[in-house]
Amino acid sequence: MGAKVRAVLATVAGAVLLAGCGTAPHPFEPVFGPGAGPLVTRPGWEFGYLFGLIKNRSDTTLTIDSVSLRGPGVGTVITLPDVRIAPVGAESISQANYVTDPPITNIPSGCHKQLLEPVAGYQLRPGAGVRIWVVVRARKPGRWNIPRQVIIYTVDGGTYRHVNPVRYWGTVKTAARVSGVVVAGDYQPAACVKAESSRYLNYYHAPR
Repeated sequence: MGAKVRAVLATVAGAVLLAGCGTAPHPFEPVFGPGAGPLVTRPGWEFGYLFGLIKNRSDTTLTIDSVSLRGPGVGTVITLPDVRIAPVGAESISQANYVTDPPITNIPSGCHKQLLEPVAGYQLRPGAGVRIWVVVRARKPGRWNIPRQVIIYTVDGGTYRHVNPVRYWGTVKTAARVSGVVVAGDYQPAACVKAESSRYLNYYHAPR
């Protein structure tokens, strides 16, 4: 492993060696524990999360192998039907919650759709950044909590685990008071959904 990779600033949570080299590299900029919640929703509804900037500060291209989002209620109270990489760049949109997939916005002007890529095999080049796009689908009543994003990546023949302290949490209730109407003037208007070949997440819709 190159000395330049090993010397990069460590992140808050650090990186843990899984295989390969004897010292884990620390190629990512620090993230200081943001969170998004609590989400209160009903069974069957979906909600989108675009958070957790991951930026490669090393001089070596990294390969992202997987993103693990585990915690109480995952797989029982909620499922995660869509987890993808959202590259950050001139055409990317702001981190936020979204009710379309792919996430779209009409801010600052015109319709914009976030580019999404498969997780496995994504090449994160030096200086480049990504966020993680996550769709949560409520399955049954209960509480759920995802305390962190765990990114498995490969560099210089070694495989490593990076913990990004981005938390998502919420409650699913049969009688939760939620509205699926995406009102006129919202930053995810129906015109952009159609123009950008996106779709509203379950139970969200334009005014009828």
